[in-house]
Order: sequence, then structure tokens, then C-alpha cells
Amino acid sequence: MEWKKVKWLIIALLLAVNIFLGINIAIRYSAALNHEKQDVRRAISLTEDSLGFKYEHFKDLPRYLYSFVGVRDVSAEEAFALTLLGENGKLEASGGGVYTYTLPTKESFIFRRSGSVEGIVPAPAEDPAEFINEALKKQDFKIIQTARGINLEFDGSLIYNAALEYTVAGTYMSVSGRLPLCDEWEKTQKSRSRGEMVLALAQAVTANNMGSLESVSAVYFIESDNANELRLTPSWVAQCSEGKIVISIADKSVLSVEK
Repeated sequence: MEWKKVKWLIIALLLAVNIFLGINIAIRYSAALNHEKQDVRRAISLTEDSLGFKYEHFKDLPRYLYSFVGVRDVSAEEAFALTLLGENGKLEASGGGVYTYTLPTKESFIFRRSGSVEGIVPAPAEDPAEFINEALKKQDFKIIQTARGINLEFDGSLIYNAALEYTVAGTYMSVSGRLPLCDEWEKTQKSRSRGEMVLALAQAVTANNMGSLESVSAVYFIESDNANELRLTPSWVAQCSEGKIVISIADKSVLSVEK
């Protein structure tokens, strides 16, 4: 047999193997997806009718989310604070994870653990939203404008307890909220399946007397174990008839209850 024919035969065989492997992977993926959907439906069937859990509440939620951890970027915090204060701003004091930046005229801006911020700064000459967006342009956030300030989105999901509110009064602007500034986020463990989370959410809703479920969305929640750490925990926030509840996808713990 001529070498040219052998070469084409080998190519055809390799192509056939690749097609077979591709079809096999697609079949396995489809089967896994259907199995996961059935797990969600089975979990819903185990909840109480009074909780109002329906498949429609969960069908569009991500199948999995990851946790992210990082170290506070103090240099980015300083740059943001001094952008708000202006050229005469300086670091006045630090300790215990608290950094205070001031002006000679005593206006100040403070960063605390978990990105918590507060301050009274000179009112910007431009629109405050544009001013703050410019100060945050190097961060890995999507900025979402609100009526009172900004919300932050990370990796496609809202950071539930991160927001920045500001109010301009005369020549001053008051600022408060939470800004988790980090130089580099490290992706950590994969989170739990939707089926597991449905049962965990049902238990949390019942234990906290939250009433019936109205909607669920996937979010991140800022946590920290020490003054220099930042952790974005993937979570579900559930709007119920009696309020909101946030539950961690990482360990199924209740992170926040609002009634």
C-alpha cells in the first residue's frame, strides 16, 4: 500500500476516534446535567408545601460557584482614599486592620476589615458616580449604578454585602459601605450542588420562620477571619414572604437574616 494512502487512512481513523470521543463526552455531560436537574426536583419534592419551593425558583441558578480568597490590597485602599481626599490627603494612623486617611482640614476616610469604609470627603467637581468609577477602574468588579451609590458584581454575581453609598451636601460628600479591594483573587473550593442547597435552604427558611419562598438568586458574600483577609463566599439569597435570608453554598451556614 502506498504511503500516501496509509497516511490518509491514519488521519481518517484519528478523526473517527475524535468524533467518537466527542459524542461520548457530550452524552456523558447531558446525562450528568439531567441527573443534576432530577436531584433538584427530588429535593424540592421533600420540602414542605407551605414553603412554596418550585423548580422555577432554581432552574436558572448556576450549577456550581467557586469561593475566592485574597489579601487586602492596602496600596489600592490608600490610592482610593487619597483620590477622594485630594492631593493633601495622607495616612494619619493605622493599627488593628484600620487605616485612617485625613486632610489638614480634618476630613477623613477610613478603611476597616472586610473592606468596610466610611468618611467625609470634599465633594467632587464632577458627578460622584463617574468620580468613584474612575477610582475603581483597576479592580475586578463590574460597577452597577444605583439611586444612592454603586453595587459591585464579581465573576458574574452580585456581592450581596458590598456597596458604596454617598451623599453630597454643600462642599462635602459622606461615603459609607464596603469595598473589598484585593490585588489578586485566588479561586478555591468548588461549591455544593443545587440539590444539596435546596434542602439546606428549606431547613434554614423553616428554622428562621421566613415564610414562603418568592425568589432566589446566586450572590457572593464578603467574610474575613482576620484583619488582612478577604473571602468571597458563594451564596444564595432568598426573598421570602417574611424577609431575606442568605445561606452559604460553601458550608450551608446562614450568613444573614433580614426581617
